[in-house]
Amino acid sequence: MMRILVPKETAAGEKRVPLVPEAAKRLAGLGAEVVVESGIGGAIHRGDVEYERAGACVIADRAAGLRDAHVVLRLRKPPLDEVALLGEGCIRISHLDPFNQRKLIERLAVANVDQAHTVFVLKRSMALGFAGVENRLFLNENTRMIFGDAKQTLQAIVTEFKAT
Repeated sequence: MMRILVPKETAAGEKRVPLVPEAAKRLAGLGAEVVVESGIGGAIHRGDVEYERAGACVIADRAAGLRDAHVVLRLRKPPLDEVALLGEGCIRISHLDPFNQRKLIERLAVANVDQAHTVFVLKRSMALGFAGVENRLFLNENTRMIFGDAKQTLQAIVTEFKAT
């Protein structure tokens, strides 16, 4: 069973959450084990009990959750100190700016993220990357570009994982 960890966002002033209880219920219904960090819904006034009722497991140990996860879903980039905690083969889904986060990109490379069998890049269009700069990652043989709405695309991917 695929274990999806959704850690609480820690950036100052962040009011968004990567997963609401309704979405957790849908993922759990598709056969995923959904694990959320305690307090994840605080910014939107959703308690841990709502996530548990939706079928998610609520944990307090963020580091253990990162080590055990097959997929980590978050909004913002991972903190530098958490990259080493990611298990081998873990899929990380979040925003990432490779042009302004050099240390993070280097740390991910040390963790062999760039050596993944397949790298999926979700984009809205075929336009060049940030500020019109082409990203070399897009040209790698192991990169698969997926164009369209991120939410619909991720739902389709989870459905396919369940079918296999």
